[in-house]
Parts: sequence; structure tokens; C-alpha cells
Amino acid sequence: MTDKKILLVNDGLIALVTEDLRLRENAGDTGIELAVAEYGATMTVDGHQFSLPVDILTHLETSDGANIYFYVSSPYELIAEYQGCIPIDRDEILKLKGAWEYMTSSVVEPVPP
Repeated sequence: MTDKKILLVNDGLIALVTEDLRLRENAGDTGIELAVAEYGATMTVDGHQFSLPVDILTHLETSDGANIYFYVSSPYELIAEYQGCIPIDRDEILKLKGAWEYMTSSVVEPVPP
């Protein structure tokens, strides 16, 4: 995961990747898979997986939009190349955050004997 970075912006996120990521045209919501994880969620786009801690889910919940902008960059490049944008439905973010909150609050501690 060290080859992927996420930046928070007003209308969503910017995902910086070091390898070539080619978004399919009209990928929309179908080009992205979201899943609940112990720390928040995972986002998978064309085989590239990104970790989304709960702070990022909170940002997406409260931002002006939930757009994920993709750029390819390396440590030696000055300008990152734009690859495209995928909007995420805000309801999906709320479902993920709710599932994460339920999962973390339902952890039952063992009762001492």
C-alpha cells in the first residue's frame, strides 16, 4: 500500500498511484468495489486496492461530493497525470460508515469466569 496516497479535497479525494491505472470509460459506480474493513473500508478499482480509514469515510460523508480523482505519479515526477474520476454515491458511504460503526460497537468482551 505504500505506492498509493490519498489527498482530501472539498469534493472528495485524490488518489495518487505509482503504477499505471487506466479507468474504463463510463466506469461509474460499477468500476469501484467498496467493502467494510476493521479500520474503515477498502476501495478496489480495476485491481488496485486503497485503504480508507474511518476519517476518510467521515470526510466523504461531510464533503460537497464524493468524487474520487485518480492521478499517476512517481517520486521523481513534478506533474501527476490525470487518469479520470469516479463519483461514489453518498448513500454507499453512509452504509459503509454505519456498517463499520455497528461492527466496532458490537465487539463483545469476554466475561471473566
